[in-house]
Amino acid sequence: MGGIAIVGIGAVFPGAPDAATFWRNIVSGVDAIGQIPPGRWDPATYYDQDSTTGDRFYCRRGGFVDDLAEFDPTRFGIMPSTVDGAEPDQLLALATAAEAIADAGGESVLPSRDRVGVVVGRGGYLTPGCARLDQRVRLADEVVSVVRDLFPNLAGTELDTVRQAIRDRLGPEQPESSIGLVPNLAASRIANRFDLRGTAYTVDAACASGLVAVEHAVRELQEGRADAMLAGAVHVCHHPTLWSVFTQLRALSPTERIRPFDASADGTLLSEGVGMVVLKRLEDVGDERVYAVIRGIGTASDGRATSMMTPNPDGQLLAVQRAWANAGLDPREKAPGLIEAHGTATPAGDAAELQTMINAFGGQGDEIGIGTVKSMIGHAMPAAGMAGLIKAALALHHNTLPPTLHVDTPHSSLAGTRFTPVTSAREWTGRHRAVVNAFGFGGINAHAVLDGHTIAKPRKPVMTFAADTAEELADALRERRTSSADRAFRLAIGNPDDRKLKLAERVLAQGRAWPGRHDIWFSPQPLLTGTDQVAFVFPGFEREFSGEVVDHAVGLLQDGRREARELMALGITPGALAGHSMGEWTAMVVGGIYPTIDEFVSALGPGAVAVVDIAYAALGCSAGTAEQYLVDGVTISHDNCPHQSVICGPIDRLEQVLVTLKANGVMAQLMPFRTGFHTPALAPYLGRAKEMLDQLPVRASDIPVWSANSLEPMGADEVRELVLRHLVEPVRFRPLLERLHGAGFRAFVQIGQGSLPGFVGDTLNDRPHIAVNADIAPEALWAFGLKRGTAHKVKLRLGTPKITLDALGAEPVLVADGSPMSAAVNKLLAHTNAVAREVVGALRPNEAGFTREFSLRTMPELADHSVFPQAPGWPDLADGFPIVPATGLLEVFADAARRLTGGTVHGFAQVKAKRWLTALPATTAKISARAEGQDRVLVKVGDYAEGIVLMSPQTPEPVGRELEGVREAPVTAAELYRDNWMFHGPAFAGVTKIDCLADNGIAGVLTPLPAPGALLDSAGQLIGHWMQVCRTEDQTVLPTGIERVTFHGPAPAGDVRCTAWIREVTAQVMVADAELTVNGTLWCRITGWTTRRFTTDDRIWQVKLRPGTEMLSTQDGEWVRVVENWADSATRDLIMRRYLNSGERRHYGDLDVPAQRDWLLRVIAVKDAVRSWLWDRGAGPVYPAELSVTADGRVRGAFAVPRIEVTSEPGRAAARVRTEI
Repeated sequence: MGGIAIVGIGAVFPGAPDAATFWRNIVSGVDAIGQIPPGRWDPATYYDQDSTTGDRFYCRRGGFVDDLAEFDPTRFGIMPSTVDGAEPDQLLALATAAEAIADAGGESVLPSRDRVGVVVGRGGYLTPGCARLDQRVRLADEVVSVVRDLFPNLAGTELDTVRQAIRDRLGPEQPESSIGLVPNLAASRIANRFDLRGTAYTVDAACASGLVAVEHAVRELQEGRADAMLAGAVHVCHHPTLWSVFTQLRALSPTERIRPFDASADGTLLSEGVGMVVLKRLEDVGDERVYAVIRGIGTASDGRATSMMTPNPDGQLLAVQRAWANAGLDPREKAPGLIEAHGTATPAGDAAELQTMINAFGGQGDEIGIGTVKSMIGHAMPAAGMAGLIKAALALHHNTLPPTLHVDTPHSSLAGTRFTPVTSAREWTGRHRAVVNAFGFGGINAHAVLDGHTIAKPRKPVMTFAADTAEELADALRERRTSSADRAFRLAIGNPDDRKLKLAERVLAQGRAWPGRHDIWFSPQPLLTGTDQVAFVFPGFEREFSGEVVDHAVGLLQDGRREARELMALGITPGALAGHSMGEWTAMVVGGIYPTIDEFVSALGPGAVAVVDIAYAALGCSAGTAEQYLVDGVTISHDNCPHQSVICGPIDRLEQVLVTLKANGVMAQLMPFRTGFHTPALAPYLGRAKEMLDQLPVRASDIPVWSANSLEPMGADEVRELVLRHLVEPVRFRPLLERLHGAGFRAFVQIGQGSLPGFVGDTLNDRPHIAVNADIAPEALWAFGLKRGTAHKVKLRLGTPKITLDALGAEPVLVADGSPMSAAVNKLLAHTNAVAREVVGALRPNEAGFTREFSLRTMPELADHSVFPQAPGWPDLADGFPIVPATGLLEVFADAARRLTGGTVHGFAQVKAKRWLTALPATTAKISARAEGQDRVLVKVGDYAEGIVLMSPQTPEPVGRELEGVREAPVTAAELYRDNWMFHGPAFAGVTKIDCLADNGIAGVLTPLPAPGALLDSAGQLIGHWMQVCRTEDQTVLPTGIERVTFHGPAPAGDVRCTAWIREVTAQVMVADAELTVNGTLWCRITGWTTRRFTTDDRIWQVKLRPGTEMLSTQDGEWVRVVENWADSATRDLIMRRYLNSGERRHYGDLDVPAQRDWLLRVIAVKDAVRSWLWDRGAGPVYPAELSVTADGRVRGAFAVPRIEVTSEPGRAAARVRTEI
């Protein structure tokens, strides 16, 4: 077969959240086996080391990904509220596929999407989502059936109480999540998210599923139906039923240790994980990194074997033979250097597999290493073959034979053969070929043959430390406790040794930033908040070369793009790209201006750019100093930094200048190339280059590419001109660095080998910045504040909830009829005591109380109900102020009322929202419910809100009014959210059409969304929008209460028409009524929707609409001035939250009210002065939270922060940027 290249890898396996960590763990020999978390199944219930039955398990250790099972729904456009009900393996497969695609170069390098497909191996086990659904559907009725049998005299209402109690413990149904339980969505979600229109399906071949998925993907590529394929496997399941099967088969290790190919191996350990690879035909690969090449792959069945569960060496051998025939190789003559074996550590399995390997490759010959990753992570079932494939590919790529653990006494079948267990990592010196086995239950066998391709450059070893305080960080360093968590204080050390570790201790003791000297990286305060502050800089010609100039440039392009992709695959997507000399070409290719190197190089091929005999010399002085000594014909070609520049000219004249420079104490050295680049001497030779460039398509860059000529990001319409100017004008690298820093860039990552970090340091000097080489960039940027994680990640539930009910007495009701069964029944009753007590609960007083946590963990959708929008990707979600909407509180009221009565909710009355109920920081509130008559329940949520829940059908009252003065709405539904009229994110953006505006109301169309309370919240948005467009002051409104809400039908699934009438508008409040209809039929009636008006003048309103580009202050010459135009404390609280970030709010809270008012005004003035200064220098949107003002008045931020002068007096403040020296 033609080779199939593995160009991207993603992985989540025990102990490894990504592929890079997976490989580090492998070569380091990390044993990731642990004890089962109680959330999967409770060892106190199920574990019995002496068990011989299927309902108790004699083993409790395995491989688990519970700590790694996190998912960011916002990244993939998935409703956060649906995550909890979806199958976790689908979401992990999607995230891992994204990792693999990023690792392959990102979505932009994928071929046409109708030529890309996905195949995922997945088993038919009882996975967490389906297990929870089974529990929801069956548990309550099964318990009630048992209780009915034990207590035949119980009334139906009492049994219904038991049933409802259990259902309450399971939480509300999530019908919108049910689609997330369909098994094939493990592949379909990936195709949907990445718009892949090739084939997309799952395969189940038991433990061979991963390699069978790869075989299917390979066939798609070989037969021309696809140009790229995602192949992978996923297994996220530790349900007791799976453990029961393996317990009954006696396949688990009684000693709880997995020892593949060891003489004492006594069974396997169950595991889980996800692995994904991106595959392309080798001949289609450009400059992508190739981990390994699949030369052949084959599958076979055992046929009619002794038993469905007994491995058959003949069937396994057939799969091996087919794979090698597919590769066109003889397995004995071209044997591999490594076998990544199936290696389950069951005696029968290991013996059969070793016999197969001996039959396939012969018992004698050059040594073949053998091992399996199962010794480190356990048996990942359908994902096992993918774990092995990824391990083998990475081993080839890193030229390392990886170890297998716990082979103390090799299996007897290995004696006297060429097969040697690899027990410690070592350099791969034999044939650079590996094979992977995956042999599944039922006799399905798969085998793959891989060849090495490119050897990875060894990555610099780095130690990282993290802690919450400087003292704890120093302790961690002394104790050598490494961590890469996103803690407040972080340290990274490249190529660590005792000398550097001791130096790092002194660095921490000094407490000052240490930006890379001796490869130690530390900052006591974060310099970086996002990757948009990072610039990639690409070096140009800095060493001697021979042959065509363009050929050398091609090498720079390929190396630069490869390194840039590797960093971007790690999540470091820069905000700018720039280059030094020919490095600017690399920046253009990486930025996507020229999508492929081939296109660009073909335009500037050999001879396209002439080489002029111009010599170059590097000087130890600035370009300004050098100009003083130039003679005719010698020019500045590079303004690199204050202490280095380059001049060029004919060699005789250049040497004349060098003599003068050296006589005046300036160091000078001739450079080892002659090109004529960056000099006017090249201008007469650019005709052919211009002609070719004019024919080459140009794209707008994906990432801004800054020109060293214009000192600005390149526009698509000026690229051709800038390429030519670049060839004949000096490189203005020093001014370019100045401009980048002024635009907010603080980290400069050199991609490739060169001197650029020195140029950056010399230019920016003591201004806040770091300059770093790519080989330690991830750790250095992290040490200076860049977060590795994401605040939007949701923890996935991988188990089923353990249902417990509150006991209401001390003694169970016992059976005492004297029969022989009495004792057994009494024992059963002891276990069902809690249920029996719940029955008695039907007779308890008419009150109930419980507590509830309101947080982004329990209600992740509230990230989309944050009142104050922040900069995209802003890490501190608390600055957005996520709160529970008033209509979300109605859902809380309804839940409490149903718990108390078991009835149906028909509406609400006398609803009062008293205080903000925040989700970050989390709020735990006491919820009480008290029945007031047969059809009314009073519910209180702490001191935050209260209301009455109506439990009987309500008769709707007609409105009796028409809309008057109807006219076209000035704002569309799309503009409502896009232009910040409403702060709501996708989970609450339910207004899909605004039909009309009227003098006394508004009408529109709402779409039901899954988030609790979202539909009625959308109605409230429509009401609030009337105030926004019909009043020009104090038009900011937020709900404070509702007189009455009544429902007259089931919750709608389709569009809802909303008509609202404004009943009253005073200086303080607006009151409205509304009707929500479905297909012309009334569904909901809202009476007395009351909102409070907050002080809003034009400045406050403009800042609300455009918080990143507008300010509260007004410009007065060089000063900006702010006046406290808000008299009420509630408006001041909103202003405070819009301008202050978390740290500033803590200081604000420690002040008394007069001091708060003064300090808030001073902070507003200071931030507006700095933001105005940045805007004047071309910065984009700058949000107030992106700047920090300390208690002593100092300003910090991710941007260049000038010196500020600030003054204040009661009710006003002013600030200006100090420009004087």
